[in-house]
Amino acid sequence: MERIAVEIVPHTHWDREWYAMFETFRGRLVRLLDDLLPLLETDPGYAHFLLDGQLALVDDYLAVRPEAAPRLEALVKAGRVEMGPWYTLPDEFCVSGETLVRDLQLGLARAEALGGSMEVGYLPDMFGHVAQMPQILRLFGFDRAVVWRGVPAAVDRTRFWWSTHTSAGMRYLAKIEARGDPGYAATSVMLGESALCLTLDRDRLPDRAGVLTPATAMGATLAERLTSAGHTLTAQRLTQLPP
Repeated sequence: MERIAVEIVPHTHWDREWYAMFETFRGRLVRLLDDLLPLLETDPGYAHFLLDGQLALVDDYLAVRPEAAPRLEALVKAGRVEMGPWYTLPDEFCVSGETLVRDLQLGLARAEALGGSMEVGYLPDMFGHVAQMPQILRLFGFDRAVVWRGVPAAVDRTRFWWSTHTSAGMRYLAKIEARGDPGYAATSVMLGESALCLTLDRDRLPDRAGVLTPATAMGATLAERLTSAGHTLTAQRLTQLPP
């Protein structure tokens, strides 16, 4: 019988709040790390632990155990604990692109203060991936990622190339302009036209299913409705980043 090498990575899969309240989950987190830190400090055979790819749980722990920060930093610098690069692991389709970028910025900065971040785009439990995620990771210097949930069924291997629609490195500046308060009036028009598009234009929509952004789900059909409603949509290819 052929022997198969199996690599086990001790790690957390951490929900800040889910089927129990936040303080209930934080109590479990505190007990876990109260046991983990001395184990790593005293047992060289327990070589490594991965803290879920997000820094929010570290801050939640240190809010209760602030005196543990130097011990955790020492273990990170010694390569015994890895954390980051995210501050939280977001649902990519429920937040904006700006939020994804700021999340990574915050996570990397916080990790640096505690000894450094894992150099991997850690995204194993997301409910699908936005098309530009490889580009976002590349802009932060990541050349590899860990994914699981949300990978298309057509991917039939554990290692594969993941690229964006602008894999050649092209950058675009997209603008949406509208009359009225952008936080209310313009947004109300977007919501209304999206609802009308889904209701009245279903035969013109792309044949896609799943958790989709409005642009992916309704595409040019929604753009036509928004333009008719007074919005201006433009996309400009950039030869250099705007100031």
